[in-house]
Amino acid sequence: MFRRANTLSCHKVAVLATVCLLQLSSHTYATPFKPQSTSDADTSDAITFPPPDDANLDWGNPPYSNGDPPQVVLRGDSRSPEELQQTGGMPVGYGGPFTNQSFSLETHHIGKKKVPTAYVSTTTSFSIALDYATMVSPLDFDARKDGWVYMIHATPNMIDLLGSGIKTSWPSEHEYSSMGGIRYDQIMGWLSVSADDLDPDEILNYKTYKDFQKDHPKIKWEKNKQYNKKYNAFKPSQGQPQLVGNETWPNSLGQDTPRGRPASEYPQMTLEGWAVEFMNRTAWPVGWKGAFPMDLKARGDFGGEKMSDQVPVPPR
Repeated sequence: MFRRANTLSCHKVAVLATVCLLQLSSHTYATPFKPQSTSDADTSDAITFPPPDDANLDWGNPPYSNGDPPQVVLRGDSRSPEELQQTGGMPVGYGGPFTNQSFSLETHHIGKKKVPTAYVSTTTSFSIALDYATMVSPLDFDARKDGWVYMIHATPNMIDLLGSGIKTSWPSEHEYSSMGGIRYDQIMGWLSVSADDLDPDEILNYKTYKDFQKDHPKIKWEKNKQYNKKYNAFKPSQGQPQLVGNETWPNSLGQDTPRGRPASEYPQMTLEGWAVEFMNRTAWPVGWKGAFPMDLKARGDFGGEKMSDQVPVPPR
């Protein structure tokens, strides 16, 4: 869940194209990338730094419409690399004990502050990441602060939010939701961005880093020396509709309007049960040990013995 920069900026920029959501059936499969062998991953340098701009990382268009999931995602954040190193990465937000609702992608997407979320938001859009890196408040688009844009290698515990079947008013955020958090050693690098260098009216025009670099040639990516190249073997998971849950949003008349897939379509387990099942299949490389909360400093398992080639979406 990102705060809604594009909602605020509607008086600045006319954005938001209509996105046709993926219609998932009981035969749909969410397929994490099959890991390479550990020895292959040790020596792999398949990801250049920074990686080349992807033509599909464009404002208003669904990311990776050619069907290929991203190897790299981005996140704008006010925390410094030093802070993230101390905490082991980017833990899930808002504190407090998890509830069943914490595992709902819909709840995470809406951004209910009183519900501790089990997800950390990432995006495939450079402009969105830059916006959140420097945002002071979603209520004041022009107010800016210093921040960082983090380049993160995708892993199978990251879920395609739109592909999960969520109906969203913010499709251009292009979110991949990372269940359990993001490890420091999967951060490839970062841009340090000063508010003094930015014109707020131009931020959403920087669709890619290459666009940004034309106006800011001195702001360059800095490598994370602790990045683990074993992550080069992985990609994110596709949509997981069993994790959407059921929420309602008030419409323009103040009436509650149902959104997303109701949990009743997947009655076999609770949302937490589905979350644990999903992590058991996908999250061993990021240090998953079978229970929440996830320890971001735990040793990851890159051998792939416990991982599944395909994460089947359960029948409704």
